[in-house]
Amino acid sequence: MRSIYRTVLVLLCLTALASAAAAENPFYLTGKLASTTTDDDFGQAFTQIIDGDDEGYSLGLGFKLGKFLAFQAEYHDLGKAPGVGAPCPDDPAIGCVAIIVPVQADSTAISVSVLPRWQASDRFSIYGKLGVVSWESDVSTALDTLNLAIDSFEDEELLFGAGLHYQLPGPFGFFAEYENIADTFETVALGATFGF
Repeated sequence: MRSIYRTVLVLLCLTALASAAAAENPFYLTGKLASTTTDDDFGQAFTQIIDGDDEGYSLGLGFKLGKFLAFQAEYHDLGKAPGVGAPCPDDPAIGCVAIIVPVQADSTAISVSVLPRWQASDRFSIYGKLGVVSWESDVSTALDTLNLAIDSFEDEELLFGAGLHYQLPGPFGFFAEYENIADTFETVALGATFGF
């Protein structure tokens, strides 16, 4: 009798594993290469005007709720954007001669967003993107002979965007996307998904 119970238990475990493997996994991975435009004034006492482009990337983890809705968490490297400013701290009590020098802002962000989707065909979909983002920028001089940290800035704001996604046969897909992060960073990206 014991061998019958073991056989039934093994068969039940194998059936459970097979059904779990056949079930659609709601999690997916995403990665993209982006061109980011940064346009903002950082600082108060001595403003650093950042206005330029750089290449960056993003890595994310998503969770699908059916065909029409997904949630996604991402890490964004927004690159180093050039600008001009004064290598002086924001505190006006600290004495500093305000000379204009080239500066750069090295920016990163973490976001959580919701992606409503419209399925245009079996493989092609259009999606929107709305979420919250926590970003930070480290501003430093951009001189060959001197690399001086000027200040760091961080904030939490909104992210919005839209994209086009094409699902290949199997677990891989490709997408093109536009994002506006905190009205400071605009990205145009090409990326891939795994398990979407």
